[in-house]
Amino acid sequence: MNLRLLLSLLALAGLSACTPNPGGGGGDTDSDGDGLLDDEDPNPDNPDTDGDGLTDGQEVNELGTDPENPDSDGDGYLDGSEVEAGSDPADEDSVIYQGGWPYNPNSDDIEDPGTDGTVDQDDIIGRVIGVDQFGDEVDLYDFAGQGKPIILDVFAEWCPPCKATAAWLGGGQDQYGLEGEFGAVRAAVNSGDIYWISLMEQDNFGNVADLAAVQRWDQAYPNEHVAVIADPVMSAFMGHLMQNGFPNFHALNENMEIVYMNDRNTQQLDFQALNVALSLVE
Repeated sequence: MNLRLLLSLLALAGLSACTPNPGGGGGDTDSDGDGLLDDEDPNPDNPDTDGDGLTDGQEVNELGTDPENPDSDGDGYLDGSEVEAGSDPADEDSVIYQGGWPYNPNSDDIEDPGTDGTVDQDDIIGRVIGVDQFGDEVDLYDFAGQGKPIILDVFAEWCPPCKATAAWLGGGQDQYGLEGEFGAVRAAVNSGDIYWISLMEQDNFGNVADLAAVQRWDQAYPNEHVAVIADPVMSAFMGHLMQNGFPNFHALNENMEIVYMNDRNTQQLDFQALNVALSLVE
């Protein structure tokens, strides 16, 4: 019996010939193109199952991280952020910042006005990158985009009121009686609802602040919730913010906009920025 006759008889009998399965049963298919075959992929329809900025294939094949956990090593930083910043997302001891400060992958999208000119309330504050108490180069704009307000404390190491404020913030002596009015602010800083950044403009001798200076400050007034950063250009922020005394306090929103600027027309300490920042906590 020839082949044509056989096919005709099968058709008459209600049967049809089988065609090969090009997918080989699905085992050789990568539906989302992430570098993992469907039968190995936790979500074959999503190339980045955990939303950490890395494809599932990158995590499994290259990094040894978990494609279903955005922070594989549990160090507080997304796997994708660690790769971008140069730390190891599979090693809990390899972090972006030793202080645990936030990281903003979109920091370059902020329109930096620079610190050569002056700013006023409602302006975006200028970008500064300086060394912190752990020796890391910290970018001020990494604190942006986190959904949290920021208190920027611009100070000098030699300044007595700066020391008194730092002592209170760390839970020590409260020389100015700040706890009664601003205790909720200190609690919000300790809980991570407000970022407090202390930017040192001068060391004990009136010189440019450096690593040694911010480490001395951190040892004298320890607070794990406060980033102490040395301004690499002495008093640049004093001119930028048009301030004439230490300390001066400013409240920023998550877009790096100044929502309250320290009153530069008074010789009295102005703590109003603390309450303004607290009012921005969601």
